[in-house]
Amino acid sequence: MIAIFAALVSLALTPVVHSAPTSSLDASVFLQNGKDAQALNAVFANISTSDSCNDGEMACVTNSLAHCVNATWQLEACSNSLSCFAMPSVREQGIVISCTTNATALAIISASGATGGI
Repeated sequence: MIAIFAALVSLALTPVVHSAPTSSLDASVFLQNGKDAQALNAVFANISTSDSCNDGEMACVTNSLAHCVNATWQLEACSNSLSCFAMPSVREQGIVISCTTNATALAIISASGATGGI
């Protein structure tokens, strides 16, 4: 489980996305980004603050943005109306981890062509 988590989190180290997909991102890459985001969200659902991590990793832990520092999760709470999600990058291969609304996360994942929700 930790190995899968580490592999998936390595995809997470991309910049935060603030725009719609550009024509330079291939549709198959965007689709894979969406599937990767869904897989990470499934992993994040099972992570707790007591789980070990590798320095520099990012995740959603107990609905907060989490950064691994000294092998422990340091949490940064999302604002009241937002939740933490992995979402597909719309600019390049990879995913982004950010606080956003459930509707926004679902819309971006759905726009990638990935099916099955968040």
